Amino acid sequence: MKLRDFLFIASRQAVLAAVLIAASSALAAGAKYGVIYRFQGSPDGAGPNSPLITDQAGNLYGTTQNGGSSRNCFDGCGTVFRFTPPAKKGGAWKETILHSFTGDDGNSPTPSSLVFDQAGRLYGAAANNIFQLTPPAKGKGPWTETVLYTFTGGNDGGHPNGVIFDNAGNLFGTTQTGGQYGQQGAGTVFELTLKGNTWSETTLYSFPLIKDGNHPGDLVFDSNGNLFGINSGDSVTCTPKFPFSCGTVFELLAKSGGWEYQAIHAFQGFNDASYPDFSQLIFDQSGNLYGTTAGTSGTGDVNYQDPEGTVFELTPPVTKGGSWTETFLHHFPRPGGIDGSFPIHGLVFDTSGNAFGVTFYGAGNTKTLCVGRGCGIAFELKPPIKKGGVWEEVRLHDFTTGSDGANPSAGLLLGAGGAIFGTTAFGGGSSACQDGCGTVFEFVP
Repeated sequence: MKLRDFLFIASRQAVLAAVLIAASSALAAGAKYGVIYRFQGSPDGAGPNSPLITDQAGNLYGTTQNGGSSRNCFDGCGTVFRFTPPAKKGGAWKETILHSFTGDDGNSPTPSSLVFDQAGRLYGAAANNIFQLTPPAKGKGPWTETVLYTFTGGNDGGHPNGVIFDNAGNLFGTTQTGGQYGQQGAGTVFELTLKGNTWSETTLYSFPLIKDGNHPGDLVFDSNGNLFGINSGDSVTCTPKFPFSCGTVFELLAKSGGWEYQAIHAFQGFNDASYPDFSQLIFDQSGNLYGTTAGTSGTGDVNYQDPEGTVFELTPPVTKGGSWTETFLHHFPRPGGIDGSFPIHGLVFDTSGNAFGVTFYGAGNTKTLCVGRGCGIAFELKPPIKKGGVWEEVRLHDFTTGSDGANPSAGLLLGAGGAIFGTTAFGGGSSACQDGCGTVFEFVP
């Protein structure tokens, strides 16, 4: 299944109509855009689907959903890759395939960031497996894959997302299905602990299909060691027609003897937002949370194939036990609009407080490859000069279906010197994939 197909199916719920707001959206005149690499399908991978990460040497790491050297999967089983920067400015980046999945060891790695440990090993998820990739001892040669844990789909959950480390070296993550509620199970929060040479799984929380949300996404720690995440949610006070589409932001409080679940915000659909599933949360230094939703505020339903979207901020309560306060930084006003629609994978911030992200659709391009909704944009949101003012949106790049790529489906990475890196799921010009096999790109605003 292609990523574009997955997005349509996963977005089966209604996305709400837009409220047009006054916001500046000008194309950034000085943005320098360049494609680092165009994927070819086999053996180098196709459909890069995870946010890039970097090491101290400036190498880039990520995954592709398809492609690779294995023939055990219809479109290839996916890869983990590395790009090494050129020795001289303007030179070519070098791609190295660190691992091609075979199906037996996993396939179609999840669209979550990989993570390093202190020894330089990589961790991620593919199918029902949490895997580790160990670099060669002498710096050259193949990386070694080890499957740390395989979920059964039962009480321990199934179809894991990516993982993150705590300060003690334990891994935490979520699963999209399974849990203690049997067929009504809708995902879990888990911990993996290394005991001797074996990783042991502990389920910290199981989501029911209704009541407190379902199908959780990626996690993030706050400064106190509490876990925060986002899920599809379920609330009868949301959109009555599609109550499961609204979504929640939740917290798991670390307490002696266990973890306590709290929903800190439930999106309300009409006149609020909905469907935050494709977002990753991020904290600022003041403890505020930021993310994106595919559904936006409005007064009526919009077909799920015509998403719009919002960028939101949640401010923690002043007093313990109080409510978090929701503020919208930006509304994407219409499906496929000139300033983008369907923001995906959250935001990244620079040191000046500017936010950067991508949208899967929008920019007004209606070529066949982008199904009439546009091929997406990369954008910047500039904070207001005065508190409470309007954030200004600047379009950094409009994707055009051609060699520059189409439909970015993973968040951006801020690199050294102000460079910004990202990927597109499609485009790039390769004939090995029907819509192109995707790209890795760089630009400097």
